[in-house]
Amino acid sequence: MKEIIKLGLVLLSICVIAALALGFTNEGTKDKIDFNIKEANRLARIEVFPQATDFLMLAERKSSTFENDAAKDLIESYPLISDIYEAQNEQGEKIGYIITTRPEGYGGGIDVIVGFTLEGQITGMRVGDHQETPGLGAKATGEDFYSQYENLLANGQISVKKDTVAEGENAVQAITSATITTVAVTDGVNLSQVVLEALK
Repeated sequence: MKEIIKLGLVLLSICVIAALALGFTNEGTKDKIDFNIKEANRLARIEVFPQATDFLMLAERKSSTFENDAAKDLIESYPLISDIYEAQNEQGEKIGYIITTRPEGYGGGIDVIVGFTLEGQITGMRVGDHQETPGLGAKATGEDFYSQYENLLANGQISVKKDTVAEGENAVQAITSATITTVAVTDGVNLSQVVLEALK
């Protein structure tokens, strides 16, 4: 009986030490992980709107920071919107918007970052933080996929073509064996279009 109690105490001690070590590791790396995600999203904003020289944050859900009442209302109305930025030129003039949404994909939330001109043309789209399957849904980060969205107009819903080559002004070809990811990303782009129209 004493041996069982002794063994139980040893196992309990190991579990407590392991839990504390994991807790400290999580606390120590949390800020670094958040910084890396923010930096990746900043670089994605540059990629989706290369004509811009600066980006003014209008609203950001994670930090509860709101610089614009309209943007704040939109973030409060649409739970999938992560942030809204204004793209500016060298003179500080507004030339468009960058909107990030987080729809649910196959493996969880997907950051979908979209740039728009003031006229509603998509300047670029990138997929940021995601947990999609490598070799399948993760192909959404590849140029072959995201380039399909460039230059589409935000004047109608973008559709997903699964079996045939995408045709038409507002259609994209689904990633083979990753339709759920493709639809999620497209839903994010379509939601960004709704936000853009409300900001105009």
